[in-house]
Amino acid sequence: MIYMDQIYNPCPCGSGMKFKFFCLKKKPEELLKDSVKFPLFECLLANNGWQRHGMSVLYICRQMAECRYICAFYMVDTYCLGLKNTFVNVNQEKQQMLDIRGRLAQNGALQPYNYEEARSLILGAIDYAASFGFQPNEDWQLSRYVVEDERPYVPRFKFGKDGKPFYIQGPHDDTTAIVKKLARSDHHFLTRAN
Repeated sequence: MIYMDQIYNPCPCGSGMKFKFFCLKKKPEELLKDSVKFPLFECLLANNGWQRHGMSVLYICRQMAECRYICAFYMVDTYCLGLKNTFVNVNQEKQQMLDIRGRLAQNGALQPYNYEEARSLILGAIDYAASFGFQPNEDWQLSRYVVEDERPYVPRFKFGKDGKPFYIQGPHDDTTAIVKKLARSDHHFLTRAN
């Protein structure tokens, strides 16, 4: 629910206009493209110890107003495939935002995480996977704006396992196509079925 005193506050995007008359009226796609204008509310890591397992889960939230949020989720395969899954929700009310966080917390404790490190992890994994011909999840076309994909990032992580791509089969993977793509690359690789 949007409260009257909040919708007449200045919009956090910096436009100088009231939230009600500016960003509240925008379409979701427009809001996403402008998401960098909204302050970071929180950046969370859902699975500490991802380096041992090769899979990290990140949650990034921007605050549009006191009562509205942009919430994005990123499942990153740091061993091989890059961004395996992502979604973004725009104009979420506070309870909706808390519900998303609650679902992520079911798999482990959510911990605050440095935003620039999160960017480096997501964008670095995408670049690493691209070197083998793998593209990020199709919803990346929407969630990319939340992490400012066009702004350069500082490489902070090594990808793969022991210097090689390490493919761990997921339940919805086209394993044959993935292994063929890896075989065509000039890299030695390792595989393991779950």
